[in-house]
Amino acid sequence: MKVTESDWAKIVGRQYLLFKVLYPDLKFNLLELATKTRKDPGNLSKLIKNLKKKGVVETEEVGRDRGRPFKYIKLSSKVAQIISSIIDAAKPVAEPKYDPETIDLCLDQMEDNALDEETRILYADSLHRTFGNMPQKILNEHSRLRKILEDVVRNPPTNGEIEERKRSLIKSSLPRLIMTESTIDWVLNQVYPNALRILEDETRPENILSWAISMLEDIALRCPDQGKAIKMKLREMYFNETIKQDNGVAERLKESILEIYCREAASARELANYLRERAKSQKKTEKEKAILLLRKIVNYLPRYDSIT
Repeated sequence: MKVTESDWAKIVGRQYLLFKVLYPDLKFNLLELATKTRKDPGNLSKLIKNLKKKGVVETEEVGRDRGRPFKYIKLSSKVAQIISSIIDAAKPVAEPKYDPETIDLCLDQMEDNALDEETRILYADSLHRTFGNMPQKILNEHSRLRKILEDVVRNPPTNGEIEERKRSLIKSSLPRLIMTESTIDWVLNQVYPNALRILEDETRPENILSWAISMLEDIALRCPDQGKAIKMKLREMYFNETIKQDNGVAERLKESILEIYCREAASARELANYLRERAKSQKKTEKEKAILLLRKIVNYLPRYDSIT
């Protein structure tokens, strides 16, 4: 009888106690095994015969001076390997560690304006990789880096590769920081209010405005209490006359508004109703913006393929 890999897994799962007693290479006769597993000897005997047919257990006869030889039961090598894999998979994963000196080393080079930009970028990228692996832990423990990131959200630098990497450091790790109890307050007290403040000045460079919008999108999707205010702010900004249809900020606004609203049908309907009213405006630009966004909602609705 052929036993598939999924069959092996099911067998191991159902007979966990039996295999735990025999693992990795112990042997017991039927009565000993019945005592250790607290099973009825008769039922256990039937089970062993069934498992032996499937190649799950093996029996070994050991002679004695008088009478019939003892029959000992042991795991087959196949099952022993599977249990070993299960045990390894169940072992707790060690908490990632980082060396504060490594962070400081990267910061020293990245922040040194006297160095050439290529060298600074190399260290900025290394910092990005390290921080990205465990942003919650490093943000909580490394005060120097935390202060640098707080300076970035308060007064984001606009030009240069190094400055772009600093902004990216915050944006890329934001979802994990939001979902962690020890860092959510930092996001709501530092990133959230400063991102809103950035949007108050629509004359800022496009890359800074788009960066702030994308962070607010992340917060809105994960923080319902802030989500409502963010929705209204992005809607208001989208229809502002200073936001032209063909620039990057308008595109970022459209993407974020749709992502925030269209995760649920009720919310998407709320947005559609709002846009339908704005589409009745006598102002040409407002009407065009509303119709454009209203049409895009369709792309977020669920699609059902016809069954033929």
